[in-house]
Amino acid sequence: FSWPGIGSYAVSAARSLDYPAIGGVTIVGATAFLLANLVTDIAYAWANPRIKVSG
Repeated sequence: FSWPGIGSYAVSAARSLDYPAIGGVTIVGATAFLLANLVTDIAYAWANPRIKVSG
């Protein structure tokens, strides 16, 4: 993890079976991942107007 302290916090929570902390770290990581992908998709569509939404 590149956030200071998050990786060591997640490891110590996993070692001590702190389920709420593990869930919190997982939710924060998943949210950051989803937001990064959303921003990337929007920026790519803005940079290349030939891209169209289909589906």
